[in-house]
Amino acid sequence: VSLVDTEGKERSLGDWKGRVVGLNLWGRWWGPCRKEMPGLDRLQTELKSDKFEVIAVSIDRTGTAGAKEFLDPIKV
Repeated sequence: VSLVDTEGKERSLGDWKGRVVGLNLWGRWWGPCRKEMPGLDRLQTELKSDKFEVIAVSIDRTGTAGAKEFLDPIKV
C-alpha cells in the first residue's frame, strides 16, 4: 500500500515495520471522524515511541489540502 504523507513524501506501511500501528481510515464527510480525531491525536501524543504510532489515512480525494482543511479547525 502506497501513501503520501503531509509533506508529499510517498510512504508505505512497510515504513513502520516492527512497530504497532493504529491505522485509522477517515473521511471529511463522515461526522464521527471529527469526534474521534482529537482522541487519536491524544493517543499518539501519549504513546508515540519507537514501538507505536497512529497513522491517520484520509480516504477523501481532496489531498493534503482537504485533510488540513478538516484537521486545522479541530487542532489536530
